[in-house]
Amino acid sequence: MSYDDWKAETQERLPKSVIYRTLREKCEDDPAGSQVLSLVDDATFFAYQKTKTILMHMGEFTLHDGDHLFRVLTLMEKLLFPEKIEELSVPELMLLILSAFFHDIGMAADEKDVCSWRKVWDLSPSLSDEEKDEYSKFQRFYLSKPEQKTQIESYVAQGKNSDADLLKNYIVSDYIRSTHAERARKIIKDHWLDKIKYRDVDLTVEFADICFSHNNDALTLLELDRSFLCGDGIYANFQLVAVILRL
Repeated sequence: MSYDDWKAETQERLPKSVIYRTLREKCEDDPAGSQVLSLVDDATFFAYQKTKTILMHMGEFTLHDGDHLFRVLTLMEKLLFPEKIEELSVPELMLLILSAFFHDIGMAADEKDVCSWRKVWDLSPSLSDEEKDEYSKFQRFYLSKPEQKTQIESYVAQGKNSDADLLKNYIVSDYIRSTHAERARKIIKDHWLDKIKYRDVDLTVEFADICFSHNNDALTLLELDRSFLCGDGIYANFQLVAVILRL
């Protein structure tokens, strides 16, 4: 199966979205239209594939797979209504779609990071320089859960290794959940820096801020720009995108 065959997983479903169809129509008269649609195509496929790994460590939480991404996009449409969607600019429509697909991408933790975290339960952990930072951050999180730490130690002392492993898995899942917004920002930086653009305007930082905002205090949405100039007479309301994502 070719790369393009795999991309059908998203390409065949996106046109069912009112937001995407409206974006596509507006892109017909936009000089940057082909660039925008290509970006949306590539980015949504990337996120869709990346989220397939979430289930590995998040089995106890609401499923955040590819279906969840499209479900968020559908809920956005219900909140906005067709009339409002038609009023939105190309960059606003683009950011709505991308934020629907990327806001929870941090739930897909890198397996090497998970291996670093799990070494907190080793008696004499051997850590590479690359692992030390992730290990330290997870260790601080684990030590902030004294009751669970004591319970795990009790299970191990009683030889109840299955119970201990189950609780360890839950703590890893809880850590992923509580840090996923910051991890999403890192994934965007590592894979999409300088790529989230409209015409010549780089929106990568603003896009990352929107994704991060859904897990932040609601009042921080007021810090986002409501009228960001993206082109001649073309503006993006980041607050609107972030509010719809959060709702």
